[in-house]
Amino acid sequence: MNENQQVLEHKRTNFRWKVALLMFGAIAINYIDRSNLSAAAPMIMKEFNFSATQMGFIMSAFFFSYTIFQIPSGWLGDKFGQRLVLGGAVTWWSAATMLIALCSSLVSFIGSRILLGIGEAAASV
Repeated sequence: MNENQQVLEHKRTNFRWKVALLMFGAIAINYIDRSNLSAAAPMIMKEFNFSATQMGFIMSAFFFSYTIFQIPSGWLGDKFGQRLVLGGAVTWWSAATMLIALCSSLVSFIGSRILLGIGEAAASV
């Protein structure tokens, strides 16, 4: 029996399905984080007296940083490996999402959304 046959006869495990489920969960949370502020926008505008233009700046801050950091995130994934970069990205965007709860001004909202965009840019590594 040669080495290729031994590899083919090796018993497959369910580990790959666990990894796929974990990745699905991470990406699903990514998309929820990306859009959750849209659902809360009317209440945030009322609470903090933001205009529609100011709310647009808050929403756009995420997408600008997300777009800008796509390429650096890919480079980091190539250099350090997808597992490490994605793990760091999940931690980063989780902290950025929690930071939004502490926001009390336009600048802090924009800053937290920029941080969220940076973290979520690495999700597609």
